[in-house]
Amino acid sequence: MTVKVAVVHIKNDYTTAMREAIELIGGITDLNAPNREVTIKVGVFDARSGQHSSPDVVQAIIDAFDLAPRIYLAESDTYNGKALDRLKTCYHELYSERVIPASLSDDPQARDCMIAGEEMSLGHLLFKPNVLISAHVLRTFKMGSILKNLFGCTPMVEKERFHKKEIFSRLQADIFETVGGFDLAVMDASQLYYVATEKSVPANAIIVGRDAVAVETVGAVIAGLKTEDVALIQEFMKRGLGEGRMDNIEIVGIKPEELAELKNAPIELRKLVGDSYQCQLIEEPAQPALTIRTQVAGQNMPQIIGQAYGAITQYAGELGASPVGAPFVAYHNMDMQNMDIEIGFPFAQTLEGKGDIQASEIPGGKSAACLHIGPYDQIEKAYVELHQWMLMNDYEATGVSYEFYLNDPQTTPPDMLETQLVRPLK
Repeated sequence: MTVKVAVVHIKNDYTTAMREAIELIGGITDLNAPNREVTIKVGVFDARSGQHSSPDVVQAIIDAFDLAPRIYLAESDTYNGKALDRLKTCYHELYSERVIPASLSDDPQARDCMIAGEEMSLGHLLFKPNVLISAHVLRTFKMGSILKNLFGCTPMVEKERFHKKEIFSRLQADIFETVGGFDLAVMDASQLYYVATEKSVPANAIIVGRDAVAVETVGAVIAGLKTEDVALIQEFMKRGLGEGRMDNIEIVGIKPEELAELKNAPIELRKLVGDSYQCQLIEEPAQPALTIRTQVAGQNMPQIIGQAYGAITQYAGELGASPVGAPFVAYHNMDMQNMDIEIGFPFAQTLEGKGDIQASEIPGGKSAACLHIGPYDQIEKAYVELHQWMLMNDYEATGVSYEFYLNDPQTTPPDMLETQLVRPLK
């Protein structure tokens, strides 16, 4: 059984496009009723940023729910400000007696729930019989968009601890199950945003569906992401909370040639981003790995790295193990005549080495990181910008640099190759 997701171009106005999209997915007569209030989780993390649903899209949702007695625009407090202040900045012109801002952090009727192993109060407006809608934007963000919107349902200001890999997806899936899921998902694809920046390119569409996981999946594919790399999609599918396989999703409303053109947006966005690197501090647990450490002249590295990956993959297969992340190379020096490199894959558990293949570990703790998009031989500028960022923030590296190769150079154009540069810190 397939799930329908509507992708509709915004030709004249957002309200018309929204009504067309809703009709294509079978309508919302069960949701748009005079006895059901509506809560729209609008995804405003930082009111100064454009990476949240535009007023036009939110108004189009309001217009589609013309029978609802009340519609709440909901957010929680963050370190970027109070929920009501951020909502006012973005949507004050939409307010009326029927359209009301709501803080999920200041709700006397909040319900105590067990989420990701701890007690947490969730706003009562998130629960049925209210219709719950997730509205967010199209962006190149592996942590998600429509489903990531659940992160903002947590009432506390300090949410950083929930970004840890071991809890991130579990938290949001727990919230989804606890409140009964989203009834409608609306992705504002008028622009495609590059994560952590204000850079964007026009996409001029909206993506709408009753299955939030399917909408997230379609958005990820259009944004140029691999769905297997989006942990939220994988967690929600594992729990049976939605459809994340494109073979089981029917895209309606857009012609195949228009969809192909829309999928070019990530290429145009990467051209626009150009030399801009978004450097950041990350913290990860230690990760077991299998590696081959060798010394090699720079010009011979591609051949040696390829051989090492093949040897490790074959050996891991003999052990019945599969990598759990991107292949990497750890650079222990930068002497192009005699590079000291460690080539490997991360694994879920420590494996025994054999011959040149050694049991190793990607170190845990804090690291400075940035993403390089483009040919591998142009990554030097990423090193320069990351080093400058570290100097400005008084960070000192251990001396080892890791490059994680996030897509396949055999099937990816050089201009779209993604390399995560990570420098562990002292």
